[in-house]
Amino acid sequence: GARRIDSGNIHSAIFSCGCFWYADEIFSRQYGVMTVECGYTGGGNYEPKGTNFGNHSETVKVQYNSEQITYQKLVEIMN
Repeated sequence: GARRIDSGNIHSAIFSCGCFWYADEIFSRQYGVMTVECGYTGGGNYEPKGTNFGNHSETVKVQYNSEQITYQKLVEIMN
């Protein structure tokens, strides 16, 4: 899934994925991407640890400048 948060030209997009380290590496290389944060969303337990993620999804939050890269381009990169 993906979600976009807007504030002027600086936006944040949140993507759930199979492996956030791969997504972190790919997004970090893109012109216009300012930051990439990795974490977990959803799930059945309070704090995922080790191999027990409790149905959490690995997720990245991408902060980007929409004058340099579009939301659509970020979605295409994730697919």
